[in-house]
Amino acid sequence: VRRLVKNNPRTVAPDDELLAVATVMLQSDKRRVPVVEDGLFIGSVSLADICWAVLSKWNGIRQQ
Repeated sequence: VRRLVKNNPRTVAPDDELLAVATVMLQSDKRRVPVVEDGLFIGSVSLADICWAVLSKWNGIRQQ
């Protein structure tokens, strides 16, 4: 695991805005970013998650 995980990776919080999470991914050139709350890993967000969220929001707006 140590070979795969960098020291002090870029992380996001569970309440971060979608754009902020996407910005972290772009700036760090990563396809997945860890979600951390109170110093504990609680999950991750992938590029696919971002795409689905954007498409879902766009589709919801389009149907209104």
